[in-house]
Amino acid sequence: MKRFIKEHVLKICFLILLFSFAAVSAHYEIYRPLMTFPIGNGFNGPAAEKKENGDRAVSFKEDHKREKALYYFSMGELSSLSGDVKESIVNFKEALKYDPDAAHLHARIGEEYMNASAFSSARKHFEKALRLNHQSMDTHLLLGRLDSAEKKYKTAIYHYKRVIQLDSRKEQAYILLATIYAELGNSSAAVKTLYALLQTQPQSFLAYYYLGRIYAEQGKSRLAAEQYEKALVIHPAFQSAALALGMYY
Repeated sequence: MKRFIKEHVLKICFLILLFSFAAVSAHYEIYRPLMTFPIGNGFNGPAAEKKENGDRAVSFKEDHKREKALYYFSMGELSSLSGDVKESIVNFKEALKYDPDAAHLHARIGEEYMNASAFSSARKHFEKALRLNHQSMDTHLLLGRLDSAEKKYKTAIYHYKRVIQLDSRKEQAYILLATIYAELGNSSAAVKTLYALLQTQPQSFLAYYYLGRIYAEQGKSRLAAEQYEKALVIHPAFQSAALALGMYY
């Protein structure tokens, strides 16, 4: 019986790890194994055969590095999901040994450092990630979050605006930008930002919700209630909007 249970537990663990690899590999195309070994046809002579063998060796080496990077990256994600920040950083750094110029790896290490409130280490990796890929929206968003946490609002605003320049439909950037404006007391800029989001994403229930919150803080109860109602029409199960709207009845 114990052996039966042990075998099934091992099978479950293997499946979890397999699905984790698949999910990560699908998200990060860079880690898809190439497995494109050149095969000689035997009619090209010794020189061509030597070149093909060399190409095959290089391809194998690169595939091995990608597989190791993927393995440690996956282990890092699993550690992060279990709440072990220290172990996730160890695994991500190990993956970095096999893929030192991977911008997304530096960004993930920075994110884990930020979650651990190690802001200086987080910034180091975010800036490295941005040097490797200056158009990475995820890295700009992470730097915006870090700057907001350190109350460096001017640079946070820059990063969120940069994301909107790269993708005018990026809802998260608008919401975070509007939140900073509201925190700085610039309600008009916050409202303008949220309406700009609705121009590109008319079904953004979050835009209506945050408009409601701004109007509520301004004492504009009717306008606030209208925004909460619009949010609920789009997303009826949105509890925050329902609770906020309930205060007016």
